[in-house]
Amino acid sequence: TSLQVAFSRLPNQPKEYVQHRIQKIRPDIWDLLKSDKCHYYVCGDSKMAEDVFDELLDCAKMVGGLDHVDSIEFFQRMKEERRFQTDTWGVVEKRSEVMADHVKKTYNKAAAWLETVKKEEVEKAATEAATVDHGDA
Repeated sequence: TSLQVAFSRLPNQPKEYVQHRIQKIRPDIWDLLKSDKCHYYVCGDSKMAEDVFDELLDCAKMVGGLDHVDSIEFFQRMKEERRFQTDTWGVVEKRSEVMADHVKKTYNKAAAWLETVKKEEVEKAATEAATVDHGDA
């Protein structure tokens, strides 16, 4: 039994994140993960959980010898067996919602710009037409 800790906010100390700690002990982590008795639980910021999961995928590939697809399937099986749990919050968790909102705002800005350009072009054409009409008279 061992306890591994990573601190990222200690004063006057270098930052160490969870994924960095896992990287240092990949063989031990893989030994745990491949056991049917292993239960993985991560709680915290979604970005942290995503970074840690990326490191677990690397661990499965580099130490476990799995390719990318098999690595994904390995963790999917753990999820289906209820041995892989997450309790996270933050932007990454709501990425599709945030992106949809961003796209909508961008579209609305573009649509407003296009309406302004169209209005300016119509006004310009009307002014030119009026000038031509007065010139012919």
